[in-house]
Amino acid sequence: MTKRFAALVLLAALVSPAPPSARADGNDAALPKLDVTSDALQRAVSLYVAKLTGAAVTSDDHPIGLWTSPICPLVAGLRHTDAQELFDRFVAAVDDVGLPRGGVGCRPNFVIVVTATPEADLKAWRKRLPIVFGNPTEMHRLLATPRPIRVWYNTNLRDGYGMAPSIVGFGDTGNTFGSAPVFEQHGSFPRFEFAVVPHLDSVVVLVDIDRVVGFDWRQIAAYVAMSGLTQVDLDVDPGAAPTILRLFAADAAARPTGLTTWDQSFLRDLYHTSAVDRHQRVEVAKRMVQELALTKAN
Repeated sequence: MTKRFAALVLLAALVSPAPPSARADGNDAALPKLDVTSDALQRAVSLYVAKLTGAAVTSDDHPIGLWTSPICPLVAGLRHTDAQELFDRFVAAVDDVGLPRGGVGCRPNFVIVVTATPEADLKAWRKRLPIVFGNPTEMHRLLATPRPIRVWYNTNLRDGYGMAPSIVGFGDTGNTFGSAPVFEQHGSFPRFEFAVVPHLDSVVVLVDIDRVVGFDWRQIAAYVAMSGLTQVDLDVDPGAAPTILRLFAADAAARPTGLTTWDQSFLRDLYHTSAVDRHQRVEVAKRMVQELALTKAN
């Protein structure tokens, strides 16, 4: 077991069950109605993809962080019934996207922690589990931005063939580049492909139990899936697009009850396009427009 995986397991063990909290059942909300004429839909989808991925659709210099290894979820901090519901709802979302999951006894790499003291927990975990929470800038941002659900991403760079970096030395000179990761060329990378792309190694999600009163676990699981199956900037306003990421900004009557059609299309298309393609966003947006237009027509 790697040190990071062992630390994730320890993290889950440190969390005691959160107190029960009153939760209202979700309802089928009236999501924003967008003009779905061809040009308007293309503009809306392009804006949606840009906001979620942190770069314009036409950008060719910002690869998207994705999972390549099987996802092994773990839920901590809840009593059995609620934990099982949250777990099952999240797994259903992963399966819907078509991502592989680890088998029984797999090493946890997607940890969902429900807690009443997220800031105190983060500070304690940072001291006890530095191998998981090792980025001080990102930790400061996470602590300084109170929200119902916070997400910590751990990523590793891999080349276009899925190979991890290696350390290269020359003869007796030892480790020439110190601890810097080095990517050796295993083939020719055309200019329209990235040489290396970020791969999600593990994700830790903190759910503030006091801030999710009034939401059900179906909604929470969908939000966790949308924000953890790819690296999303949760500080970005997703705008008027119908997405579960508007869950905590929308009025009660307009809250999505799960992943929206847009969210499902985005995630599936994201994982059915090439991660090394510099035009991945363009391809995702194009596929989404086709699928959403077809859905509207039916």
